[in-house]
Amino acid sequence: MKKIKKTNKKQRAKKNNRNNRKGWSQFGKFVIIGFMNTAINFIVLHLLMVFTGHNEGIYAFIFPGISFSVATVNSFIWNRYWTFKDPKKKKKEAEFKDFGQYMAVTLGGLMINAGITYLISNFIPAFLGIPAMMAFFKDPEKMQNVWVLFANAAATGVSMFWNFLGYKFWVFKE
Repeated sequence: MKKIKKTNKKQRAKKNNRNNRKGWSQFGKFVIIGFMNTAINFIVLHLLMVFTGHNEGIYAFIFPGISFSVATVNSFIWNRYWTFKDPKKKKKEAEFKDFGQYMAVTLGGLMINAGITYLISNFIPAFLGIPAMMAFFKDPEKMQNVWVLFANAAATGVSMFWNFLGYKFWVFKE
């Protein structure tokens, strides 16, 4: 009996070690995809502000929502087929279910992202009112554009943890 228990303990330890490595590997892939998505998000957000000339008020909520959504489509594809791939799942069956759950988690992340961006860009003075930073930007509109991007970077950091945990433990759980 004792030999069986030792073997089971060893097997459990090996499995736990494999799961830990897999978890870290998934998180690393998630971060890489996150950088790519952040670049897409920032580029789309910046283009929306530049082409429309709007960067405050409700636009500081709507534009991050649009840019976040574009990055989300890219994110689903990469996370589904690279980060959390599961060869055991049948593709057609799982894709619709996964995508619905993915969108639920992502909408939560979107609200976190857009809400934080809105709050920072509308209620905290650009660059915290630091004169040296404000003097760097001669054009107040450009300064506000950059401030919105900084606000969005902070928001992305917060929503990243929400998204990873939701994707790993609900959407793509094994």
